[in-house]
Amino acid sequence: AATPLSALPHETMRPLLRHLSSELNRLYFFAWGVAQIVFGVMLLILLLALGRRLEAALAAIMLAIANVQLLWMTPRITDIGRSLDFVPRNPLPPSAAPMMAQFWQLHAAFTGSDLVLMALGLFLAARLCFSKQSDRA
Repeated sequence: AATPLSALPHETMRPLLRHLSSELNRLYFFAWGVAQIVFGVMLLILLLALGRRLEAALAAIMLAIANVQLLWMTPRITDIGRSLDFVPRNPLPPSAAPMMAQFWQLHAAFTGSDLVLMALGLFLAARLCFSKQSDRA
């Protein structure tokens, strides 16, 4: 792709590559969300089959958070991000500032909820690794 892209002027190539990068990020957000749901459902079924009710409740909470991310946060981040793809960044037009702020707030909320998922996942893993077989809730 270097040869055809080198023929493009810098002012054209930069927004094009920024858009490509944004679309890849959107794909990764969606794919990560779907993977979390699939693994979460499998884990929940396994824990219920093993009679680990407390651990299953933790997995259900994690699954609920992953669903909020996939079904609410990711589409909003995607929509706002696409509307900002070709907006100049320096200087940012005043009309785009509220959308940019909302985009970063949603992005921070997604990252924060992912950190909560990680903490719950580590707690769940530790509980499963270090609890006795007879220790069931």
